[in-house]
Amino acid sequence: MRKKIAIIFGIVALILAVLPGVASAATTGTVAPSATIETVLDLVMSGEANVQWASIVPPSTETGSVTATCKANVGWNLTVYKDDDLKNAGTDTLPTANFTFQSSGAVGPTYVVTDTEFPLVASPATVASDSSGTADAGVAVSVDYQLVTHLTDLADTYTALHTYTIAAT
Repeated sequence: MRKKIAIIFGIVALILAVLPGVASAATTGTVAPSATIETVLDLVMSGEANVQWASIVPPSTETGSVTATCKANVGWNLTVYKDDDLKNAGTDTLPTANFTFQSSGAVGPTYVVTDTEFPLVASPATVASDSSGTADAGVAVSVDYQLVTHLTDLADTYTALHTYTIAAT
């Protein structure tokens, strides 16, 4: 009987010796990380008070600027259009050709460097564009307004609404 017990112990010992080798066999698994980056197009306007002239004595040329801070991780185009000409509460307007803009800013984007009239909504004017996107801080585009007044302009307050839009190119 001792012989049988010795054989059983021998078999059990052999199995136990083989099992750790089987349990320690290498196995692999995989992980597929994924990150979906959304398109960023952000526009912040500032400096509106700079183009609200309280008291103009014609003939004169008034200037002021607003800043359009553009943030994007794609190429972008900044446009502007007006809802109407500078108009008083009645039907009087200041001539479109007398109210223009140019743009400027950091190296990289393309800017408008000639006096450009503010167009109507049907055909917005490009203010600035950048085919490469921007840095995290964005690009500050200076939009420089110019209003030329004449003695033929009627005394009154004239207003308009300008809409700026940033879009992917």
